[in-house]
Order: sequence, then C-alpha cells, then structure tokens
Amino acid sequence: MADPPPQLYAKHLLPLGHGYPLWTPEPSHELLLRRQDGLRIGDVGVIDLENGSFDVFFNICLPREHPLHRVTGVPDNFVPIQLNEWDIATFPHAEYPGRVISTSSVTARSIEPSGEATSRWVTSPFG
Repeated sequence: MADPPPQLYAKHLLPLGHGYPLWTPEPSHELLLRRQDGLRIGDVGVIDLENGSFDVFFNICLPREHPLHRVTGVPDNFVPIQLNEWDIATFPHAEYPGRVISTSSVTARSIEPSGEATSRWVTSPFG
C-alpha cells in the first residue's frame, strides 16, 4: 500500500535538510481562534502524520497564564524562557518567494516572455 500524500511528501523532502516538510503548513482554525498570528518560535506540539500539520500544545516563551495555554495547559513546574535577539538567526538569502525546494527527480524551469504580445479580435456574425 502506498504512503498517504502527507507522509510521502515528508519522506522525499525531509532528507534535503530544510526542517520537517508539512503537507498542511498553515495554522489550524482552532489555533487561530486562540492566537491570531499562527505559529511562533517556541511553539511545542506534535506533527499530525495523518494530515501533515503541526498541532500546538503550548509555547515555551509565553507565561503560564497565556490564553494559548488554556486548552492543553503546560507541564508541571513550567517556567517560560526568555529569548534574546541573538537567540534567533535569520537567513534572508536562503529562502525567498518562488524558490523551489524539491527532490533531485524534479527539474524547475523558468519561462521568461520575450518579444511583443499582440491580440486580435475575431468577430462572428452570430454575436
């Protein structure tokens, strides 16, 4: 039996080393009801292998009383961590809109228009 699409997707892209490829990367409706900005650094949860999404339990950077934690709570003796600006690295040239990340069996091609485009109208006696 073939792997379900979310698992097949992850199996082929995970070896490329860009993190865990989520079939459904957008935040769930339930998460957006609790927090409007979706996923954030510090979110702790599990990858739902059935639909390829990430389910958030809590966030290690938010206080115990944060509304996000009302549903699943936080571990006993939970103490949030404080991140500093140097704890977060960004690589603006590594990822960009339109970048293709694929297995080696896929070839990406770009088509650039050249020349002049013209259009002609064809009229019909029938309207």
